[in-house]
Amino acid sequence: MSASKVERGVTVTVLGESGVGKTCFADRFLTNKHFALYAPWEQNSASQPQFESPKRALEFDSETWNLKVEDVSLTTICARAGPESRLTTVLYDLLSEPLGFVLLYDIADKESYDRVTEQGWHIIQAWRKEKTREGKEFPMGGQRFGCVLVGNKLDVIEKGEKTRQVRKSLADEWAGMHGMRHFEVDTFSQATIDEVMRALVKNIKRAEGMDNDEMERAAYEAETTHKTGLAKSFSKLRDALPSSKSKGKQNAGQPTSIEEPRWHMFFPAGIAATGPPSDSELPLLNKTLPPSAQT
Repeated sequence: MSASKVERGVTVTVLGESGVGKTCFADRFLTNKHFALYAPWEQNSASQPQFESPKRALEFDSETWNLKVEDVSLTTICARAGPESRLTTVLYDLLSEPLGFVLLYDIADKESYDRVTEQGWHIIQAWRKEKTREGKEFPMGGQRFGCVLVGNKLDVIEKGEKTRQVRKSLADEWAGMHGMRHFEVDTFSQATIDEVMRALVKNIKRAEGMDNDEMERAAYEAETTHKTGLAKSFSKLRDALPSSKSKGKQNAGQPTSIEEPRWHMFFPAGIAATGPPSDSELPLLNKTLPPSAQT
């Protein structure tokens, strides 16, 4: 057995206009059914109903990703738009918390494509700007997220039941410009939808890696700036301290008195000061400095 297999739980939101097939997409991935009306309270025989959404495990790069898929109607969000309107807590969480998004549109409906690539995309980005990690803002102004663009109802087009309104090349170009992949699917094929979700997981890992690199770089730069500031402060203190000098002969036959630099004035009690502070003593010494000398 594998000694240390990584297992993760991730929420994915499928975002698109009403009628583009969000629920069918989620159901095909989660249950391998074209449409499954999910009633969580019927899944548990206990007296208290359980409202936990279903999940499905997906293996990727020797990791197990437990994906919980939620679908959100962009039509509902846009209907709430306005200077004084606010999203409900549930909608806010489904747009700000997930690490991955499926932008879903109907190949036979150009308006659904325009809505999800313009309004939907910008709404997600806007809510991510409020995200922080351990109280620190992300360097790029918001947490990155994994994303894929998916055109649905390919089967309807192939059967000739409807006419294509969104050119594949157009969607390919938009997805490429925004660092994601584009797929065309029908919700009767689980294999294709599994491919979409694997691409999404890969994009999530890429987004996390970029955020981690930038957070580490920002922390390093902040530490370097702090140390540089400390060095400047101590340089000013050193210049302000009296230098060693001879006071001259006060009385014949007496040795010249030498006044040593008074480093001990700035050291906490119990620390010997025989000269300028060492690098390991700088953080401790900084706590004793007056506010004007601290960085």
